[in-house]
Amino acid sequence: MSSELSLLQMPDVALNEIVKKKHGLNCYVSLTKPSGKDSERLLNTNFLDCFCRDFAITMSSQKSIVQQFNLSQPIYLYAKYAGDLLRKLKSGNWLLKVRGAYLYTDEKSMIANFLQILDPNYLETIEIGGCRTEITSTDMNRICELEQFKNAKELELLTGSISCPVEYFSHFEKVRVMCESVTEE
Repeated sequence: MSSELSLLQMPDVALNEIVKKKHGLNCYVSLTKPSGKDSERLLNTNFLDCFCRDFAITMSSQKSIVQQFNLSQPIYLYAKYAGDLLRKLKSGNWLLKVRGAYLYTDEKSMIANFLQILDPNYLETIEIGGCRTEITSTDMNRICELEQFKNAKELELLTGSISCPVEYFSHFEKVRVMCESVTEE
């Protein structure tokens, strides 16, 4: 209560505010000053760089755990941006603490690449969707060899077809597969 009171007793003290605005692929960071004084632009940078830097700071806390990590890539154009994000996260040399990974992409190589940046000790749920074409046994083998896949408890696959042995899914507590066809090579 005393800290609130002391702030209320100083009406002439106002704080500066840092504001981030996304514009296209850029992020404008500006300092907004109190009492109608002119704001000044601090930085004009790539939005992805700004996001990754802020995300890294947030995730550097030992207690930060992302409950739901979504990679949604419905348009091929976004594949480049998802790849850029992946490279930036990998260059940080740390694993994201994530409970649920929801990966919706037609770029099947992105699935294994994104799973690799997640900490296998925290990942519980993996959902893979958006694949209009089949997940080949080569793609599935690469995914299944990852510790993240082996340690997860739940799996949901939403895909055109699956071409891999059923044994890949036997260690999960819960498996949900929605696909047009299943074949075993």
